[in-house]
Amino acid sequence: MTKTGSSKKGVVGMEPTYKRIEGDLRNRIASGLLRPGEMLPSRSKLARQYGVALATAERAVNILLAEGTLEASGGRGTFVSRGAAFDGQPVASGDGNHLASAGISLRETTAYNRERFNSKPALGIIAELPASSNDPSDNYYFENRVALQAIERYYAERGFPTRFMSISRPDGSHLLIDKVIEALAEAHVDGIVVAFCNDADKVRRAYTAARRLDLPLVYVSSGELEMPLPHVYYDNRDAGFQATQHLLDQGCREIVMISPYVELWAERRAMGVQDALSAADVPARSCRFFPDGPQIAPWNLPGWDQGRDVYKQLTQAAGYRCARALFESTGLPQGVIAANDHVAFGIMQAAAEMSKVPGEDFLLIGFDDVPNSRIYNLSTVRPPLEQMGYEAAEMLTRVIEGKQVAQHVKLRSHLLTRASTANALRDGSTGQTQNESILSRMPG
Repeated sequence: MTKTGSSKKGVVGMEPTYKRIEGDLRNRIASGLLRPGEMLPSRSKLARQYGVALATAERAVNILLAEGTLEASGGRGTFVSRGAAFDGQPVASGDGNHLASAGISLRETTAYNRERFNSKPALGIIAELPASSNDPSDNYYFENRVALQAIERYYAERGFPTRFMSISRPDGSHLLIDKVIEALAEAHVDGIVVAFCNDADKVRRAYTAARRLDLPLVYVSSGELEMPLPHVYYDNRDAGFQATQHLLDQGCREIVMISPYVELWAERRAMGVQDALSAADVPARSCRFFPDGPQIAPWNLPGWDQGRDVYKQLTQAAGYRCARALFESTGLPQGVIAANDHVAFGIMQAAAEMSKVPGEDFLLIGFDDVPNSRIYNLSTVRPPLEQMGYEAAEMLTRVIEGKQVAQHVKLRSHLLTRASTANALRDGSTGQTQNESILSRMPG
């Protein structure tokens, strides 16, 4: 029995892929979308936009070069010939292509070409994730891992291939993010998600490289970015509000926020603290910020550039020093808000030396929900990492498909209450208590 399904009919008489690309480029030249003297996109960019192999794009371009429609100029690129025909009308092609006459740019046809050539977009993913950081209890790279898993799961469910590159080298040094983006472009990815490489220099380099390569780029960030690129981030100001409101609900009327460093995310969280006090009609003097003098930029500390583990140790040590100074000068406050969980671990260490336990002698809350927060029963405000990864993956897919997306998506964090804030304060009840099982597990 002879099969006469539509799939077989579709194969009969179909033009080779390189001929269809050739015809599409002719249409653009004839209709004026590519004008005489205008430079053609690079071969690798054409391959990405048409969803084909580099050799296929080169074959189509070489035909137009050989006949003089295009001309190469000494390493500068490939240009539309000055003598190329232009009549404002598209040239008929074997597959009825009409994109040029509709005035659609080459970049905007990526989704069309993907469907036309029966292929799926390939996505690049960039993060800082050393090969040695595979321990799920690691307290510094967990944000990157969780967001990456959500991004990869989103694409896997849709059958989209991904290519991951880390900016971290095995020796602890870092690759320049613009060079990583260039490498992914050469691998013919259709767009890139960058997760948590959001210091100002990396963002600027990534933005510049993506624009130069005409490559869609979406960021997952711990805060709002200044560069005009699509990004997903969590609201640090709202996180500060939630932490403070929780302490107020537990009866705290004397709160200290310990924030050793100058960081934008810490400043946003401090603003949220003030917002919560104002909303609850609690006098601003009920909350202090410590230290109240000049704070240190963490990148000015010795050892700052020696890797994340060193940063973690420096942050915890800074929290310990601040807490010791606070406790010795003014005693134990009712409630303490730590700038992040690592600072909170240092505060717990200082309290343990005084035989004081968070949740019994004072209330303590941090931010980020790093893995050790659960071990030490630290209340914290957790970023919506899974949702951030999912939203960023969906945003990039929409950009590649030519759909409109928001410039940024702001998400709320989640309050997690544990033993460090479990006991509501009672009037006058701040006497000394003992809990050896907890004290024995304080970070040292």
